[in-house]
Amino acid sequence: MANKKPTEVDEKIQVDQILIDELDIETDESLTPSTKIEPTDDEDLLVEYILTRIEEELEIEFPDTAASKIRTVQDVYDLVATKRK
Repeated sequence: MANKKPTEVDEKIQVDQILIDELDIETDESLTPSTKIEPTDDEDLLVEYILTRIEEELEIEFPDTAASKIRTVQDVYDLVATKRK
């Protein structure tokens, strides 16, 4: 069976799971597009780590400057959407 390209819904589910895991959110009900991604001082590489996991799981690549633009979950969704085009 040939590998099928993940759909937009499949990708969102994967991204949501990564965000839930990395942001220590209890359920996906607490994850909204406006959820802020604000690393604490001891987690200053959190955004980079999240993006690296997404790159690996979705087999896409983001520009090196992408992490500096991420402030909310919606920013992550928008970044992933740019790779679908």
